Amino acid sequence: MSFFCSSLLLTSYFLLHQLMREIVTLACTECKRRNYTTTKNKKKTPKKLELKKYCRFDRKHTLHRETK
Repeated sequence: MSFFCSSLLLTSYFLLHQLMREIVTLACTECKRRNYTTTKNKKKTPKKLELKKYCRFDRKHTLHRETK
């Protein structure tokens, strides 16, 4: 297998990986500000993402939920 062919396969693998993931925004449940962005796998986590993250506006750890 040539170098070009193997690099093309590797590139197509990374593109497929990017298609499986979706960029989501996390908003604080207390102050309602959108503080974080992250990616999630659409197939493995169909529900809305909820993470406990630090909110710099409230100056404490709060629950952040996925928003559109």
